[in-house]
Amino acid sequence: MSSINIFDYFDYREYLTVYYKIMKRENPKFSHRSFLAKADIPGTVFLQRIMTGQRKISSKYIPNLVRALQLKKREANYFSIMIKFLDEKDPTQKQEHLRELMRLRQKVEKYRIDDKRLNFFSKWYYPIIRELIVTNIFNDNFGSMASVIVPPITSKQAEDGVKYLIESGFVEIGKDGRYRLTNANITSGAEVSSVIVAGYHKTNLDMSKDAIDTISREKRDISSLTLTVTPEELTIIKREIKEFRSHLMNLVGATPKDSPKLVCHVGFQLLPKSDIIGEG
Repeated sequence: MSSINIFDYFDYREYLTVYYKIMKRENPKFSHRSFLAKADIPGTVFLQRIMTGQRKISSKYIPNLVRALQLKKREANYFSIMIKFLDEKDPTQKQEHLRELMRLRQKVEKYRIDDKRLNFFSKWYYPIIRELIVTNIFNDNFGSMASVIVPPITSKQAEDGVKYLIESGFVEIGKDGRYRLTNANITSGAEVSSVIVAGYHKTNLDMSKDAIDTISREKRDISSLTLTVTPEELTIIKREIKEFRSHLMNLVGATPKDSPKLVCHVGFQLLPKSDIIGEG
């Protein structure tokens, strides 16, 4: 039985690829054919096509693969949900499958902190609290912190947010008692990150609609362009937006620490409003 840990993965194709390589290294006679024979699946290319993304795993083959992989009950459950998560197209269902995967991972000690970090974008105000807390002007006055956030949150939400950021390693308290940002990152596969961040963006887009009516023109800038572009120009625009984001980060990083500050959310939306004209 391979030493590979299925709970290290959110992508079943990646898991199967690594599993195959490890098994091949441990036993040179191991092959796609021998694995499929053990799984009682006909043919010789089934596994290869799964690993390369050429086909999906239908539900009828899951028990066969579980048996061949020698997965225990909780591992088998995780494997089944991992397949649903990766193949699901509906965003709501995809998020639900991800929550179930993380619930199963929570039972393994080493994943608890990593999975907590994945929740950074689960609340729209977590990133805001992270920026506010290091100003060190609130002195654990959570009511005061909550009141300056737009729109305001509750004192309990502010307190829970600070606690989450510290426990997840995004913020630390120095020996002098001051809060400091850490270099903690959200590390996961692109599929997982995209699901979590997509929910965060949706929430902020909904809040941006309300901001048109609730925040004065002097304090906001909302504008848009509708353009006709080539695929090459689209690539250039995306690169320009990325470079501008980097420029903004460098700009605010140069602001003196004792200058008055406020936390802003800067959003960029570049969306196609038609199919490519002239193709098909």
